[in-house]
Amino acid sequence: MSILQNKIVLITGATSGIGRAAAIAIASQGAQIVILARNGEKAEELLAELPGQGHLYFVCDMMSIAEIRNASERIKLSISRVDILINNAGTWFSERKLTAEGQERTFVVNYLAYLQLSLQMKELLVESNHPQIINTASFYHKQTFDTHDIQMQNDYSMSKAYALSKLYVILMTRELSRRWKSSQIVVNCFDPGSVDSNFGSGEGGWMEPLFRFQKRWFGKKPLEGAKPLLHLASSLPDLDITGQYFQNTNVVEPSKNAQNDTHACLLWDYSIELLQKIETSAAAKL
Repeated sequence: MSILQNKIVLITGATSGIGRAAAIAIASQGAQIVILARNGEKAEELLAELPGQGHLYFVCDMMSIAEIRNASERIKLSISRVDILINNAGTWFSERKLTAEGQERTFVVNYLAYLQLSLQMKELLVESNHPQIINTASFYHKQTFDTHDIQMQNDYSMSKAYALSKLYVILMTRELSRRWKSSQIVVNCFDPGSVDSNFGSGEGGWMEPLFRFQKRWFGKKPLEGAKPLLHLASSLPDLDITGQYFQNTNVVEPSKNAQNDTHACLLWDYSIELLQKIETSAAAKL
């Protein structure tokens, strides 16, 4: 019997690309899939393709911290635990714009949403016998951490904003694994490589045709890109292997900047304070 049999797996970014490939593969091994997606129609289409029964979806825009909080409360009313949380939603934007909550969009979707959902799901994760969180990072994370400009108010570029968001994911993975080890929650991240998918479709500006050509000719198929994710999901979580960065099925060292635990702690403090400010601001508007 597969280790995924009867597991409850919550996944974001599942309606296309590696998330879709992973959801189908994990469901085929007997897991119940719970999807968090912006587009309910696409989520329904995916649910119809998933093997097995009992799969669920919840509509949520990962660009909104308030929506993640609200969707999390709905999830808690529907399931009793989460065995595996897969934070996979991602995008990029050619222009720097802010969300309705006043934060840079790439920073929110690719990083802050991961942290918010993880925090919201902790009470369900600890109900699992072998809980784990799997975050989608990237080989493209090799940037310098600027403590004075975390959301790129200066010198914004699409590629740099994306790379920084993936650096933040690795730093958060390290910090979350350290803080939650006593709760027996294993947290790792992985690099899918360059994948031929519709990732960030319509947001690449004048460079989008080039990106599409590059991925079509040189990118992996989504299922191949999902290989490290599936390896982690189908392995028994090990508290001796947590806070790690995977390529294929191997632990590898990320960049030196991604191994800086001082920066990981600074980013954690900044992010927690920011989430509290967003929540306070939302409450004041009620």
